[in-house]
Amino acid sequence: MGSLGFSINLCEKPTVQKTATTTDPLPTPFSISSRSQKPGVLQGEVWLTVQTERAQHFIYGRRKSNSKPAIWGLITFADRVKTLWRAASHDDPYADWWLVKMDEAMQACRECIQRCQQALTTLLDGQCALQVSTAQSVKPQRISLSFSNPYAFRGAQLLAEYDRLMCLQMTVAHIGIPIEPELERNLMTSSKKMRAVFSVPQGFRDLGVTRFSFVENEEKNQQAKALMGAVPEDIINGVITSSLHPKKRVNSPQKQSALKNSGSPDECMGEVASLEPDTDDAPLHADHDE
Repeated sequence: MGSLGFSINLCEKPTVQKTATTTDPLPTPFSISSRSQKPGVLQGEVWLTVQTERAQHFIYGRRKSNSKPAIWGLITFADRVKTLWRAASHDDPYADWWLVKMDEAMQACRECIQRCQQALTTLLDGQCALQVSTAQSVKPQRISLSFSNPYAFRGAQLLAEYDRLMCLQMTVAHIGIPIEPELERNLMTSSKKMRAVFSVPQGFRDLGVTRFSFVENEEKNQQAKALMGAVPEDIINGVITSSLHPKKRVNSPQKQSALKNSGSPDECMGEVASLEPDTDDAPLHADHDE
């Protein structure tokens, strides 16, 4: 069989084959008109599923009667916290203070619920001869949530945690496990703290106060102080802030003072037009599907 081989000539220069070039511009995937178009509004669905009547009562609350005071539910809470959120976006220090109160109330309620859940789970795990699953409704209620505020959804999540706690409590009672008096008190406290969360916006009054008006409008400041108390300095200075807060839609006091003293309506209109649109006017409803 003959051998195969090859040779390389190092003396010859390689020849480069020239290709034809074109002067046509590269095609553009997007036209100028399509670049100026923006995506449509984002839409999604959020559903809350509740298993117990106790949790269901916290959705709609209770109307005031001659013998009983009103209890705010999730729907009323979401509606009122929308006003609170809008005021915070306008640099209302009282609204910022109330959002901090909201964080504190939610954290206290969540910690209480988690302690009770852990205690009840320990009781169920101690039943070595039984395998117990948490009771669930054969026909749970599903509610479609359409809120425009993140704290409203936090309230719904907290209500879902409370609902799971009630399922655990009913499971423990159903199989005859005794509950210690201290745990009974903690379970009652969890319900009170749930009501306290939904009641936080009750004391807020939207008077149009801003940090700038603290200096410029002493009368409005005194009115707000008489109705809601004195705002802590750490809130005014931004040392303490809420975990969730809207983007401020007002200018700094220096810019507001400059606009006020300039007397130029065109400049003022330009500043107003530069503000982002308020999205808090989104529809608020809760459709239920039983």
